[in-house]
Amino acid sequence: SPIVFAIDESGSMKGMRDIYAKAFALGVAAIARRQRRPFVIEHYSSAVMREDVFDGTWNVGQILDAMRHFADGGTDTAHALRRCADVVELMTAKGQHADVVLLTDGMSATDCKDAADRVRAAGGRVITVIIDSSGDVASAKTFSDALTSIDGASIRGEDIAPGAAVCGTL
Repeated sequence: SPIVFAIDESGSMKGMRDIYAKAFALGVAAIARRQRRPFVIEHYSSAVMREDVFDGTWNVGQILDAMRHFADGGTDTAHALRRCADVVELMTAKGQHADVVLLTDGMSATDCKDAADRVRAAGGRVITVIIDSSGDVASAKTFSDALTSIDGASIRGEDIAPGAAVCGTL
C-alpha cells in the first residue's frame, strides 16, 4: 500500500532534525521502492510548500532533489495532515489504502484530530515520528495511531529499534 509522508520543514526543524527526518524518510522510501510501492512526500511549514509523487520506480536523482528541499518558516501540522487526508482519500478511491507518516519535532502539532479521522475513515493510519525533540508529544498522542521518536543516536544506528518498529508497521 502507498505511503504518504508529511515532513515538517519549519524553522525549528532546520539542521540536524531535518537531516534525521529525511534520513528516516529515505530509508522507508528505499524499502517502498524495492516493494514497488508508491509514495508521496508533503513538505510543509506554515502550509504544504511542495508535493513529490513517486510511483515506486524513482531514481536516485529524483529522491535526492526531494530530500534537498527545505521550506523554513512557521508550522501548521494540521494543514499538512488535511492535505495528506486529501491524498489518502484519492488513493482510496483508486482502490489503494495509504498510511500517513508524520515526521515532526512535535512543535505546533495541534488541531490535527479531524484530518487524522479523515485518514482513518479512508482506511489509513497516522503514524507520527517525533524527531529529536521534547515537543508536544501529548498533543501528537491525541491523533496518532502509532507514535515513536527518533534522535541522533537512532539515526547513527546506535538504537534503531524505535524507527525499525515503525517501518515494520507500514
